[in-house]
This record gives sequence, structure tokens and C-alpha cells, in this order.
Amino acid sequence: MAVAAPSFPGMLRVLALTSLFLQLFLLVSATFRKYRVPALLRSCIWLAYLGGDALAIYALATVFNRHRQTASTDHGSVLEVMWVPVFLVHLGGQDSITAYNIEDNELWARHAVAMSSEAAVAVYVFWRSWSGGQVPESSPALLLFAAGFLKLGERLWALRRASFTRLAAVRSSAAGRRTPAREEEEDAGDDYIPLESYVHLASGYVQSQATGDHVPRPKDNYVFHVHPLIEPELQDVLMELFVDFPAPYPRRLAYLRSFLALEDDDAYEELCALLNQAFQFFYTKKEAAYTVVGIYLRTLHHAPGHRGQCKLQRQSQGRICALLWLADWRFVTSRILPEMQRTVAQFNLIGFATRRRWPTMVVMRIAALFRCKKYVNQHWYLGHLSSTPIIIEFIGKDLKSRWVDDLTNAAAYRRGQWTLRRERCYQELGWSVTELPFDEAVLVWHIATDIYLDCNNGIENPPATADERAAVKCSREISNYMMYLLLFQPDMLMPGTRQSLFAVACREIKHALRDQRQRLDERGVARWISENPNAAQPGDHLAAARKLAEAMMQMNDAGRMLKVISGVWVEMICYSASRCRGFLHAKSLGAGGEFLTVVWLLLHRMGMEVLADKLQKPEIPRHVQILP
Repeated sequence: MAVAAPSFPGMLRVLALTSLFLQLFLLVSATFRKYRVPALLRSCIWLAYLGGDALAIYALATVFNRHRQTASTDHGSVLEVMWVPVFLVHLGGQDSITAYNIEDNELWARHAVAMSSEAAVAVYVFWRSWSGGQVPESSPALLLFAAGFLKLGERLWALRRASFTRLAAVRSSAAGRRTPAREEEEDAGDDYIPLESYVHLASGYVQSQATGDHVPRPKDNYVFHVHPLIEPELQDVLMELFVDFPAPYPRRLAYLRSFLALEDDDAYEELCALLNQAFQFFYTKKEAAYTVVGIYLRTLHHAPGHRGQCKLQRQSQGRICALLWLADWRFVTSRILPEMQRTVAQFNLIGFATRRRWPTMVVMRIAALFRCKKYVNQHWYLGHLSSTPIIIEFIGKDLKSRWVDDLTNAAAYRRGQWTLRRERCYQELGWSVTELPFDEAVLVWHIATDIYLDCNNGIENPPATADERAAVKCSREISNYMMYLLLFQPDMLMPGTRQSLFAVACREIKHALRDQRQRLDERGVARWISENPNAAQPGDHLAAARKLAEAMMQMNDAGRMLKVISGVWVEMICYSASRCRGFLHAKSLGAGGEFLTVVWLLLHRMGMEVLADKLQKPEIPRHVQILP
């Protein structure tokens, strides 16, 4: 017996209810993109974001085909006309998720073409129903159509406003405008102050913050007028940073002075607040809603219709939307679901190789049967630690010491040379940061750090002082995070990073353990590599790491080596953050953010060089000595 096809009104109801369900799911879950949630939920949010638009477009196309093929004289066409603007409102999306990836903002023109075609379909359906006398003049469909069109316009405005192409053009034109503060700076000639004078004055700020003294005057005839940033300019400054615009020295001095006035906890919270503001700008409507165009569209969208029409219902809906808008789902505290930018991803190479050789879970053995053990192992044992405030404070202390101790090279970070020269071990260890490419240096120092700490300063012999304990903790976590970047985010680690180095190093460790039949843990593998000279073949990364660890052990000064290891890792992560494009930092915010972006913003607020400052700075005078 043949099964009757569902009627058109029934199918339309199914499409409408499904679309409504997806919009409600996005309303509740879109904000969770910033938090460390299971990968399955993140995938569901992505599918709902894509499926919500596709379902609304399909529903509008279905209504269009029905009106094109029939005269639509039945009573059901009135209900169809009511559903069409509802689908338009769904196409307008939720306020908390205008873009899922940063590329969605760049494709705003494509979205505009697609939405224009759907708006044309809605106009056609409405015109056919209006000309047939099925829609009265007092029908609420008119108000729903207006709300749907304004909702589409608001989404397109948010996408276009967050486009990097438009953002760069707008910031370029705005850079030529003269605000009162900039007029005074230009009159004083502050846009052309030399690097040497900037470094001397910045060093004076750091010293005065530590001692409470007045800022010393520079040794030349330049006069500095540093103005604190006002709140409206903060958004512009943040966007210029993401589009890789260089900051003049007076403005960098303003960043440094305002940031040094904050306590450690307040400084960390300010960095997270700035990144949250950037997330709202690129991926939500919140920042666009407070512009002139956004306020105009939102006012019209929520404008009342007829005087007595559903007044109580509109007021209640407005209050609920306002509460959800202001709350921003802040009931999700960091204790339950920490934000991704407030966590440090952890991935250890030796631990991965150990679990790969001796799987300890049934899941790993099942994955081995399906030949996906490597993929499961990488993602299953990927950890996250909520110790970002400690590491940021640790890096901040190193930044301040550079401003005070090294006046010739404080504005830029190297790959570890400064620490090795400061601790007077450049001759023994300098080859590891100067003769190796950066990605290989990260790999070698990662293995050497595990070997040294596990063999000399592990759990059985904990450090005595709080500074040493902080150095051990931060060194391990930064090392594991840099290895995570090498494997999962190679573009952010450094342009041209070879992700294949990870697989090469795993093969080297596997070859080193070829004769080892006893089951070892991570610490045991590190000791095995250290105690067996034949474990590594000459010329490979494992041999270089073992050579580096042996050089550290021969110095017989654990406290000094902790300063060296922690200092080198701070330099490496700052070197990587300062050379990562702002576009990649903005892209990472769509997946919750990266800890490297927090370090990048810390460098910016501390007056250090980021990528644009390094590429656009003038030539350094000959009499200023720069470390190689």
C-alpha cells in the first residue's frame, strides 16, 4: 500500500519547528564557544550554525515553488505568508553568533547576495498574497516582514564591520584624523622619537613603578607628552593591533604606563577582558549593536507596531532579551567551564611516545585495531591547565627585568640568547638557539627540559624556594604548550613551522626504546634516554636534546639552570607570540582563544614589539648595540 506524501502545510510546520529548535539551540549554546567544552558540543554548534541558514533557505524555496505553481487561493496561504517573515528572522541569526569562523566575516558579500535572493523570494510571496487579497492591511505579517528585513540588515552590518579588509581600510583612513591628544603629540614631534629615547623612558617607567620614584627625563632634547588612552580609543587601538598596524612610540609608552599601574590580578583580568571584547567584535553582534547604524537598526527592529497590539507580550519579550543580552550567560563560571584563553593546553612528546608504545587504556587498544591509535592518542591525552595567571605573572616579571637590565635590546625578544648571556652560559648552550631553526630549537629544548627536570629536579627533590617552584612549574607548562602549538597550531608557533618534526621525533624515541622491554612511565623514559648514550643516533633531534641536557647537568648549579630554562622558555613563547599575525590570533578566538594570544596582548600592553612594530620600525642607529 502506497504511503501518502505529507501535505504542504504539514511539511511547512516541520520545517518551521526544526528551524525554531536550531535557533533556540544557538541562543543557548553559542556563547559556550569561548569555554572549554567537549568537542561533540562544539561540533553541534557548528552544525547548527550551518544548518540554521540552510533550513531557513530551504523553507523559503519551498514556499516560493508552491506559490509559483499554484494560485494559492486556499486559506493555508495566509499561514504561509506568516511563516515567511519568521524564516527571514531566522536568517538574521542570533546576536551571540554572527560568524563561526573569521572567514565568515570576509565572505560578507557572499552572504549579502544569498540573503538578497531570499529576501526577494519573501517579497514575491508577500506580493502574490497581497495582490490576491489574502493579506489585510492590518495584518501582523507587515510588521514581521519589516522585522525580518531589519534583522538581515543587522547581521550583514555586523559581518561587514568585522571584515579584516574593511577594518584595515577604515583604520588607515582614521589614522590620519587628528584627535586633541594626537595634535599635541604631533606638534611636539613625538611621532619621530628615536628608539633609544623610547627605551630609556620606558625603562624609567618600569624603575619608577618598582621604587615609587619620579620618571627620569631622557638624556636628549626630546619632550614626551604621553596621554592615557580614553575608553572610546581603546576599541580602535585593539582593532589596529589585530590588523597588524604599528603603534608609534608615544602610544606604546601610554600602554606601558597604564598597564604598570595595575596589580597582577587586575592586569591579567584586563587582558582577558580585552580578548573578550575582541571576540564580541569579530563573532557576535554585541559591538556592532552599539554603533550608530546598529542602534538605528535595532531601534527599528524593536519598534512597536499598532498601539494596542500585543503590548504586554512585546514588553515581556523585550525584558527577557535584555536580561539575556546583559547577562551574557555569566552563570557559566570559570570553575565549571573555564574559558579557553584562560587555560594552557598541555601536550608532552615523551609522554605521547610512552603511551604509544605501552598503551594503558582499553580505548587505546581498541583504537589500535581500527588503525587510528595515533589520532586518538593525540586528542585523548591533550590536557588543559587553568594556571594562566601564574604564567602571565611570571612572564610579566621577566618583561620588567628586561626593561631594567637591557636598555639596548629591551624592545624586542630573541629566542633565548638574552637569558643565556645574562646567566653566562651562552658559550655552552648558545648553539641550541642560534644554530637550529626555531621549530627544531623548540623540539630540542622540550625534550632536554624533561630530561633535566626528571633527572635532577623532579618529584623526589622539590625546589626549596617559591621562585624555584614557580620556575619549574612554568617551564614545564610553557614547554608542553609550545609542543602543543607545534603539533596542533604550527602557523601560530612560527610561519613555516614543520609539523612533520613531531612525527620524526616520535620515530627517534621509538628507535631509542627498541631494546627496552620493561614498561616505563614518562619519567622513566626520560631517565633511560639520559643514562644510555647509544639511545640516540648522531645527528637526530634526540641526540641534540641529550647533548643539551648533559651540558646543563655538567654545570652543577640547579638554581642557575632553573633560571636558564625558565628564561629561555619565556623568551621562546614571547618570540613566537610577537611574530604571529593578528589575523591568526583573531581566528583562534573563534575556537575559544589561545594562551599565546594572551601573551601577545601582554607584550603589546608592556610596550614590546609585535610583528607590525618589528617590520615597520626605522633602522637602528649604529651606536646602539643589538644582540645577535
